[in-house]
Amino acid sequence: MKNLLISVALLASAATASHAVSFDDWSTAGSGTTWIESSSASNTDVDFRYDSTGFSGNWTLSTMVLTGGLYEFDWDYTPRHSWYRTSATLELTSPTNEVLYSGAAWHGSTQTGSESLNLNAGDTLTFYMTGSNFDAARILDGRLVLTDLAPAAVPLPGSAMALLGGLAGIAGLARRRRKA
Repeated sequence: MKNLLISVALLASAATASHAVSFDDWSTAGSGTTWIESSSASNTDVDFRYDSTGFSGNWTLSTMVLTGGLYEFDWDYTPRHSWYRTSATLELTSPTNEVLYSGAAWHGSTQTGSESLNLNAGDTLTFYMTGSNFDAARILDGRLVLTDLAPAAVPLPGSAMALLGGLAGIAGLARRRRKA
């Protein structure tokens, strides 16, 4: 009976698929004021903002991977770099080197995309943003939002059936003991 209970407990723990990727606290650096909010316990959903004045600036957002795995995420980048001759770049510089956006940064334009990264524990995940303008207002502010696409823990159909079979076995053993 004890072995059967242990088996059922192991099946129950294996009966869900969960998202394993987790990050350390994010760090920011760059021109002007920067701030960040993370809305998930694993730090995989993040909202980064910067606010500066000038003709050019750069900003870095980075974290260390605590638990590796597949990190699938949407990104929304809204650079607001004044109005005249604006430019912005968003690069994923670590663990890979990929330009996610490079172009104009009209006041309030939003660029979006999706990425999928295989990350290992100990990797550094770094986003690098730049901006410039030739406008008397000298506005350099923006926002980068990363939204984790991993589903919450969900039962796997085969494991759920095995769990139900185990519970039925326990019920059968309990009936036999009562009769004996």
